[in-house]
Amino acid sequence: MRKSIVLLFVLASVSGFAQIKGVTVLHDFVGGGGSFDDSFVTGMSYGQQVGHYNFWNPKGYWTGNSVMWEGTVESRIDMTPPGYSNSRVISTHFGKQAGWVNVGPSTTNAFLWHSSPNDTVNLHTGSIGKTTFVTSEANSIWGDEQVGFAGVNTGLFGRRAVKWQSTAASAELLHPEHLALLNSEALATDGKQQVGAGRDVNESLRAIVWNGTAASAVDVTPPGADSAEAVGVAGGYQVGSTVIAGTRRASVWQGSASSWVDLHPEGTYQSRIYA
Repeated sequence: MRKSIVLLFVLASVSGFAQIKGVTVLHDFVGGGGSFDDSFVTGMSYGQQVGHYNFWNPKGYWTGNSVMWEGTVESRIDMTPPGYSNSRVISTHFGKQAGWVNVGPSTTNAFLWHSSPNDTVNLHTGSIGKTTFVTSEANSIWGDEQVGFAGVNTGLFGRRAVKWQSTAASAELLHPEHLALLNSEALATDGKQQVGAGRDVNESLRAIVWNGTAASAVDVTPPGADSAEAVGVAGGYQVGSTVIAGTRRASVWQGSASSWVDLHPEGTYQSRIYA
């Protein structure tokens, strides 16, 4: 069976793998013994890499463990909190990590880690104002701020963008009511701005930029685009992709639709920027 491995900076398959100078293989083939064991690096910061293993377990479904490395295979730490069997660490910054833990059938809770499976904070809140939530996930962390979504149900359209300041009680809705979106999700933060996407009444993705509050949300999708999403932010720049005439195009913004710059290399099929 074909397996995938994650390299620091490079992705390759096991079959035909050739050693590349300067590349560290972090995958050590642990996790469940299924026929498709995969690993992923989803975030890096100050010498730490975070991600997860996926495997097909004996009960007949995909599951996975969140993990953290410090540059070597031997440094791997299983970050799944005690008592849980499935989790994802998605982002890390300065020794703190954000992601989610599976707490029930199709139900997750946003979690904050302090570089250990035994030092965590469950960020899930049952309600914000008059809105009740049953599920949540954190997608990004910067300093003491985490962003992601909370769900009024477990479906895609139940998602509402949320930010936290390292506690469940600090949860603040970012869902932009003034943009009339069916849902929203914050995907990245740099501690000042937040970016993500929401779906309009036609169920098309719209790229969103926030400046810390729901009221500050701006739809930066360029005119004429089929859809767009912003997935990375730093220093006043936002990056992601825009679909125009069926082609996904790498994109960068500076806080407005009019600032959009198309970075798609002509002659290629599609492109994206992630960070």
